[in-house]
Amino acid sequence: MIKGRDGKAIAYTFDEIKEKYAAKERWEKAHPILAFFKTYLWRFPVYVLPEALRNAKYKLLYFYQRNTRGFSDYDYFDTGNYICQHVGKVLEFFAENTHGYPVDTTYDEFTSKVKRIANAFKTYAELDEKQSLEEDENISAYIQKTISEEQHYENSKAISLKYKTIRGELCKTMAELFEDCFISKLWD
Repeated sequence: MIKGRDGKAIAYTFDEIKEKYAAKERWEKAHPILAFFKTYLWRFPVYVLPEALRNAKYKLLYFYQRNTRGFSDYDYFDTGNYICQHVGKVLEFFAENTHGYPVDTTYDEFTSKVKRIANAFKTYAELDEKQSLEEDENISAYIQKTISEEQHYENSKAISLKYKTIRGELCKTMAELFEDCFISKLWD
């Protein structure tokens, strides 16, 4: 609900909203200079600059927190992905820049195992986004009536099972970092 100037609620239909936006576009085409001033010279100091200052405040706070305690409140919000992303990056850097390797393996075997574990961590961090995209496609197909409710339900179960299986396989690969104290062999 949108409130009018008198404080009473105004309900618009979809067609009325479309007409309001069409009228706004017509006005902007008829008055390009005024539209430019309204869009860029009014929006920047009133909307964009204050938002940028608020974001800068938080970025500085997070920078300070990462410097003092090693992680920020932002990182704490999604700890699992934070850990997976950073462990994956560190292991990938380690595999590319290592000079030594354990005596019970070759250099190529050692670096390929580290790269495989790093890839598992990085892939695990990206899974939530991929699963959300597939679920969104399934929901939009159901909303657009291209699939039935039963098909939507079956697709949801299949997507959930697919990503549960992938996560299980990735967790087994990530666990190799701690099996037989492999983590203690990461030195250079």
